[in-house]
Amino acid sequence: MVGTRHTPESSGVSDEEIRRLIHEEVAAAIRAEIPEMFGDIKTTLIETFDERYATLTEAAAAAATVAARPQGGDSLLFREFSNTKSPKFDGTQDLIAAMRWISDIDGCFYTCSFPEHLRVRFALNQLRLGAKDWWKFVTANFTLVEISEVTWERFTAMFREEYVPPVERERLIQEFLTLKQGTDSVAVITRKFHERAMFCPE
Repeated sequence: MVGTRHTPESSGVSDEEIRRLIHEEVAAAIRAEIPEMFGDIKTTLIETFDERYATLTEAAAAAATVAARPQGGDSLLFREFSNTKSPKFDGTQDLIAAMRWISDIDGCFYTCSFPEHLRVRFALNQLRLGAKDWWKFVTANFTLVEISEVTWERFTAMFREEYVPPVERERLIQEFLTLKQGTDSVAVITRKFHERAMFCPE
């Protein structure tokens, strides 16, 4: 038996209808896949954007830090530090003045966002007379490398040991604990209170 071939005409469906049906089926399949496909693309784009944004933010922050810092090395940093009018210390002041000097220098470092490795070197330039002699004495057996490795924390500990001795600290603590107004004005007694309070741990 010879097979019969079905043509659009023999099945009653025209070429136009077949094209329309195929078009509708393909369009329906694409519509079904598009939300998932766009969702994947959207997720990938957001992740890529977030990564690049984070990288650019870090780069911008680093560039801003570099741009804010005067170019030209340590000498320009010293000029910036000098512009803060940081106080000098000659070693003749009392322990309240010594503690105030450390606090003032710390404030200058904070204002200038000074790097840790330069703090001691720049603070040493503010020492005068006996204070400069003290530093030369305590570092007499240090090598240049050891001197350059003294951190600000270590320097302030050495400084306090010399200029804020425990006996004097204890005396000021006792003064603080027994502070009375007496004949002093409120402003004077308040100043004395604040000066001595910095020596009390709590």
